[in-house]
Amino acid sequence: MRADAYGRIVRQLILSQSSRRAAIYLVSTLANLAIPLLLLPLLTRYLTTGAYGRIATFQSLAAIAGAITLFGQNAPILRSFAVDPEQVRKNHLAASLAISAVLSLGIGLLVVGFAGELARVSSLPRSWVLAAALAGAASTALQLKLTTLRAGGRAAAYGVLVNAQTLINVTVSVLFIVVWEYSWMGRALGVLVSNVVTSGWALASFLGAGAIGRVIWRDVRGAAALGAAMTVHSIVGVLLANGDRLFLTASFNPQVAGVYAVAAQLAAGYAVIGTALNLAWSPWAFRQIAAMATEEQRRRLLGIAAALCTFIVLGAAGYGVMVALAFPLLVGAKYAGALAYLPILLGSVCFQNMFSIMVFPLFYYRRAMLLAAGGVSALALAVAGLALVSPHYGPMGVAGVVLAARLVMFVIAAVAAVFLLRRGLTRHLPGTVPVEDGVAS
Repeated sequence: MRADAYGRIVRQLILSQSSRRAAIYLVSTLANLAIPLLLLPLLTRYLTTGAYGRIATFQSLAAIAGAITLFGQNAPILRSFAVDPEQVRKNHLAASLAISAVLSLGIGLLVVGFAGELARVSSLPRSWVLAAALAGAASTALQLKLTTLRAGGRAAAYGVLVNAQTLINVTVSVLFIVVWEYSWMGRALGVLVSNVVTSGWALASFLGAGAIGRVIWRDVRGAAALGAAMTVHSIVGVLLANGDRLFLTASFNPQVAGVYAVAAQLAAGYAVIGTALNLAWSPWAFRQIAAMATEEQRRRLLGIAAALCTFIVLGAAGYGVMVALAFPLLVGAKYAGALAYLPILLGSVCFQNMFSIMVFPLFYYRRAMLLAAGGVSALALAVAGLALVSPHYGPMGVAGVVLAARLVMFVIAAVAAVFLLRRGLTRHLPGTVPVEDGVAS
């Protein structure tokens, strides 16, 4: 591609509606990240490593429950609210909520039935295992509301809602930890209360706007079929993001998991870049595929994706240096060991961010089974790696396994992206997303 043509593309990207939305997403996500990071010095000074480990376990269980009850509905809802007629959108949302309600009931019954075993593995009291499941299930309506806002291009409203949830979470956490001295249970209450309140508001807003249609069996079956493969990918992602702390709690103790969790939280701060880019990138990339008719357009799209991945790698290096310099201020002395895990876990987040950039053709061409297969392969690698590596290298080996699994996911997505875009150009694979952005050719 000629230099002048590339320069034109860059200027169009900077001035496009997608870039403006990305900037809003980035600002709101940075604000959302800053709040819990500001809370980190407080938590690491008020809580023991064991208490912090129990918080990490509670949040991991809530995240797994939330991934199950959401049942992969984010991508189908995003697509439906972007391109379908109003009544179809309403019925699709009703079907998604019905599926989540049934799964929430099922999760509740399973947790009650196996509360003893889950409490033993997680080092949490039985009542708090059930509270974690409730917190996860309660987040579903909020996630669907955020998805509809994203589909409508309402980046500012998205940011307000995300940050409102975080403010509730932090306020409740500080009150119960600092004022009323509830230790880790105060932080768990922050997660539970914020999820229940914001999801309750999301449901009320859906009802108030008349956005929920009729529950029709055909729509439920279709939503379940679309979500089935996607939910495998989602659950695998949650397990890769949270399973290491559960494994450390079960194999070692909550104290080890607590120190590791601090490093994981600091590394996860860099995920803000991937989140902000992906929130605006995916809809724009969908439209570029829909308009793609020449080899030059295909190469341009892949070139932009590669440039974003390069930016992510360079940014990770800068972020790591800043966190290392600020570490004594961010983290209490008893968590000093967390710094050793940071480079490996930051590398894992870097691959996670690049995966979110390269995965768009799999969503566009509805290759959910390929996503699921790749995720299961990465998870199988992680499980085998944990069994082989952790006895010899301990928590550091666990961090290395997470890095390797994320690398596998990224490689699968990158190879699949190149293949699907080439095949889509030559064979016209099915896909329908309208071209609306000012950057489309």
